[in-house]
Amino acid sequence: MLIAPLDSTRDLLAIGPATPQVDRESGAHALERGTDVPLYDVSLVMPIDGGNPLTMRVTVPQPGLTEAVDMGTKVKAIGLTLVTDVKNGRAWYVYKASALKIVKG
Repeated sequence: MLIAPLDSTRDLLAIGPATPQVDRESGAHALERGTDVPLYDVSLVMPIDGGNPLTMRVTVPQPGLTEAVDMGTKVKAIGLTLVTDVKNGRAWYVYKASALKIVKG
């Protein structure tokens, strides 16, 4: 498993509201392992200097969403990381953040 920290200082743009992450097996609201805190997904865009913007779905625990995030909201993703691994011969990756902070002004 590889866990790579990403630049948390960049402003990101939400392209949709925070939505509950759903457990594929039970259909219930997904919970963070070890804490049982509900998880949310937020679609964000990171501008890239001289390149195409990076679109990502970031998983955030409920306590990290202290303010409403809607389409067009500028945020900073605190503790933004990329987690990647291989399971059953298939590569997977997720973006995670401990919190989203609204960028004012």
